[in-house]
Amino acid sequence: MVFRILIGGLVSFYTVFMLLPAANAQETEVSQGVGEWILQCADEGDISSCEALYIADIIVEDTQISLFRFSLSKTEDGKDYGILYFPYVVDLFLGAPPTLIVDGQKQDKIPWINCSIDGCWAHKVISPQTVSAMKGGRDAVLRLQMLDGRNLDVSFSLMGITATLGKLIQSE
Repeated sequence: MVFRILIGGLVSFYTVFMLLPAANAQETEVSQGVGEWILQCADEGDISSCEALYIADIIVEDTQISLFRFSLSKTEDGKDYGILYFPYVVDLFLGAPPTLIVDGQKQDKIPWINCSIDGCWAHKVISPQTVSAMKGGRDAVLRLQMLDGRNLDVSFSLMGITATLGKLIQSE
């Protein structure tokens, strides 16, 4: 049995997450929405950091709850780096990494790195083929395995990812 959660149009473009700690330093943060993706940059002194970000929120009983965030950024050597964060531990099976599916085609697995009471994180360098599929795709699914063996499919839009990644490259 597969559960599906659709995330069309429920993305909060105004939700801002801190990229860098604000330890008595002057920090500037800028976010721009492109389609359903956000280009978010933060500057702190000589350090600058930008990411292409998708934030999926759901509304439960008139309360907005963050379901997950998926970001792509560039490493110092120019590789695409993906970070997936689920703020709630929802009986995820950590032995099975989330699978990224673009337009029905399996692309990549993003291994879990850590889970705590604050949520679960998965991250890795994303292959150029996966980034290319995302740029050319319309819809994506993150497939997660639950402790009881069932799959949880979380669908999200790729609308705006090409323009956002283009702006990300320009910002570096």
